[in-house]
Amino acid sequence: PEVSWVAEISAGTQVALLVFFRDVSFAFAYAHSDELVPYVSVVLHSLLLASVVSALTYAQDGKACRAVGCPSSSCVPFLAAMVPPILATDHSREAKVALMLLCFAVTSLLMALWFSFVRHVGAAVICWIKAGFPQSVLYGILAGVGLSMGIEALQLATSTTTLSGMLEAATHTGPFLQVLGCVFLGVGFKVGTRVWKSSAALLCMLVSSVPLFYLCAGLGGATHASLQEAGWLFPTPAYVATREVWTQEFLNIPDLGTVAGVLGGASRQMLICVLIATTDLITNLLPLELQIGRSLNTEAELSLAARCSAFCGVLGGGPSYMSLSPTRLRMDAGGTGGRGGVVQAVVLAVLLVVGRPAG
Repeated sequence: PEVSWVAEISAGTQVALLVFFRDVSFAFAYAHSDELVPYVSVVLHSLLLASVVSALTYAQDGKACRAVGCPSSSCVPFLAAMVPPILATDHSREAKVALMLLCFAVTSLLMALWFSFVRHVGAAVICWIKAGFPQSVLYGILAGVGLSMGIEALQLATSTTTLSGMLEAATHTGPFLQVLGCVFLGVGFKVGTRVWKSSAALLCMLVSSVPLFYLCAGLGGATHASLQEAGWLFPTPAYVATREVWTQEFLNIPDLGTVAGVLGGASRQMLICVLIATTDLITNLLPLELQIGRSLNTEAELSLAARCSAFCGVLGGGPSYMSLSPTRLRMDAGGTGGRGGVVQAVVLAVLLVVGRPAG
């Protein structure tokens, strides 16, 4: 059925906000060291640019129920593993940021080449694998996606990636309350969208939850600075204008010998990213087909992922392709594809150009 512009705008805005906050968390994961924290805005701009390009790439067909394209969350641990060897070099901080983003861009280009290769050589094999998956496994993937989203929220709230770390953090009042808040809001948003069957339901609840948070914090005597110190808010890095990002990324790259050495050292992580992304893309297609009620063209999806990664790599962004969690959010919000993707790109572009990146 035809979807109204109101539903598309609502869905596109919600997805854009989700992708934006994902990008913020990714940027802090990549630039978490004291040496790179002042350049978080540069990294975030690179991620947001990739998000805009991805949204426009996946919005090319307004009639199809296209997925949401954005920077990959599956590749974050492996991209972050490229950073410590770069920090160990004796170059300036600007050069280290440039080398880090260059590694991300090269990974994205390699991924584009690999997706194109798989499309021409192995698409039939992938279709055969998909046909052999039991439905219980497919529904298990859906449940796993929901659990992984919850785990990501807990990891972000407690600033740790291990179960023991989360349990230890839960003994402290701040992280424990954040965990409870994540669970409470998650359940509330889900119940709310089931009771209030409107495309604007989730967006209204999301927008209203922000002033509610600050109201509760103000009644408790907290200030913006104290909330940041306690880990309730991200730290505010120095603002970097968009035009300065390109300077940081491309004009501070050291000599070719250094570049070759850094890329060679990161090659193992690059290859792992490519393999992880391939598995991630294939397993994402399976539950997406269940949700939309029809089969997807595997070759077309691989081609779309290849173009998306290629565009992002050329523009200096990291690996980007279809992501299941934002796609499910768009579908729950009543969006379909093309027009919602354009709205998503516009909102992210506004945040990229005029918004304070991580304030």
